[in-house]
Amino acid sequence: MRDLTNTPYDEFYWFIGVVENTFDDPLQLGRVRVRAFGYHPSSKELRAKDLPLAPVLDGGIQPIKKGQMVLGFFMDGSLIQQPFVLGTINGATSGSGIFDSLRKVGGSVKSILEATKSAIEELFTDGAPDEEFWSLVAICSREAFGNDFQGCADVAQSIYNRVGSGAYQQKTVKGIITSPGQYEPTFANPSAWKAIKDIDTALIAVNTAKGGQLDKSYLVAVANALTDSIKQNSAAAHVEGRTDFRGGRAQDLVNAVRRSSISNDFGFNKNGNYRKNVLYPVPSFVSKDKIPTRI
Repeated sequence: MRDLTNTPYDEFYWFIGVVENTFDDPLQLGRVRVRAFGYHPSSKELRAKDLPLAPVLDGGIQPIKKGQMVLGFFMDGSLIQQPFVLGTINGATSGSGIFDSLRKVGGSVKSILEATKSAIEELFTDGAPDEEFWSLVAICSREAFGNDFQGCADVAQSIYNRVGSGAYQQKTVKGIITSPGQYEPTFANPSAWKAIKDIDTALIAVNTAKGGQLDKSYLVAVANALTDSIKQNSAAAHVEGRTDFRGGRAQDLVNAVRRSSISNDFGFNKNGNYRKNVLYPVPSFVSKDKIPTRI
């Protein structure tokens, strides 16, 4: 076997980082600019446009989005100038204040994951997966129009954006949904919405809202829509990083978009302070394994 001592492959330098730029690869090869935790300083010291371009294992066939967390290594070893992205970390997006908590780590995948464990945990939802999922299904069942299942996925995307933005004082989907004064279907009985933990308690909560009684089969249909990759991708393209929606009151929003006359308008609250159009990925708990096969 060839001796790799004194070559870039003598020891791998792994990293976990956040994608900060996905659009300015001059060769259009799907490369992205990644800020590697513990290696690159904050954006105040090193601008996103000055980060090195990193090839992506899939060649950009499934584009990585700005804000996504990734795992990779440096092709030039200890020189740490040529990053390579192996893949994304599902459900994780960029958080605040974590750069200072990480330090440079070399060696195995296990060692870097152990060294960054506390920081990675901060990037994932603090809520129980079932509570998060069924709270999301419940609110989307009431906030979209009629049987507009694409509209349900659109509403969900705006909620992912709220959580990821860090601008709404809540770190979980359920926390966003049950915040006072945010989503009208929760107003009549907030305690029922806070009690959601599964499909049964979700059904109780949605039926405290206006709009007629729903049944479990409808919640299952909404759940299937939220876990449909086609609808997810369409929602990402339409909603983008927008965090607010209105039914027929586009005048309350900035940068509003609408699919049709029976759809919600998505934009940014005209009276709010957050208007960063940053798209956040679908959390890992939005999964078909949460949906019952029998009801």
